[in-house]
Amino acid sequence: MADLPRGFGCAATNAHSELNGDGLVVTATSFTVLVGTLALLGFLTSSLSISLKRANRQLHYLGTHDALTNLPNRQQLSLRIAQAVAESARSESPFAVLFVDLDGFKSINDSLGHRVGDDLLQVCAERLRHDLRHTDMVARLGGDEFVIVVDDVVDASSAAAVANAVLRRLSQEIVVNGLPLRVSASIGIAIYPHDGDNADELLHSADAAMYAAKQSGRNTFRMFEPEMQRAQVADPAARSASCVERRRTQYVFPAEVQRCIAIGDWRRSPDPLASS
Repeated sequence: MADLPRGFGCAATNAHSELNGDGLVVTATSFTVLVGTLALLGFLTSSLSISLKRANRQLHYLGTHDALTNLPNRQQLSLRIAQAVAESARSESPFAVLFVDLDGFKSINDSLGHRVGDDLLQVCAERLRHDLRHTDMVARLGGDEFVIVVDDVVDASSAAAVANAVLRRLSQEIVVNGLPLRVSASIGIAIYPHDGDNADELLHSADAAMYAAKQSGRNTFRMFEPEMQRAQVADPAARSASCVERRRTQYVFPAEVQRCIAIGDWRRSPDPLASS
């Protein structure tokens, strides 16, 4: 083997060292980029997970609450009554279901428009929530119908006291878009376990009692009695026709308000609207 030129070995060694140094620099840079990329992916994944959880919570809320009033809807109400049934069966403590139907709402909604009607429903929903305990629930079934679940009622008089408080609060004047309005309510009361063993039975009983309250003149409440249910079954068509007619005529606007409605000037009426 021929002798290598002097200095060749040192040059090769230096070149190898320089190459190794470049390799280390490239490797360190690649590692830094990799770590940064993984950190970014981890952050994005965490943000996506949080966004998905937030979206799921929002979807669940929308599925269990009324969009207009933010009250629990019928689905959530049924679950709450089922929970109350289970708790009452263990503790042997009754609870009450109050079916609340606003008197005169349809006339307001038809005459003054859906926007005024929606604002009125929101105010009524807030008033229904006002005096309840944190263990109680108020839900909106739809339209002008609400249901209140009252835990641990000692007897019928306890449920009656809640109904009277609701009637007093709802009867107070409500100002919507400058319009002073007054509404009342008819309330039917059913008590577990005397008036039903589950959500459907209790709601049917409370609805029958509410209808009896409307028949007796509105702005009042009635406790459920078995003959109320029998009257509904005997002539459901008469009840439906009677409800339609009553909702057409149960709210009368004063002449001055009717004139303001005709010319489209809501703020010129000096007198509050009064239900008939």
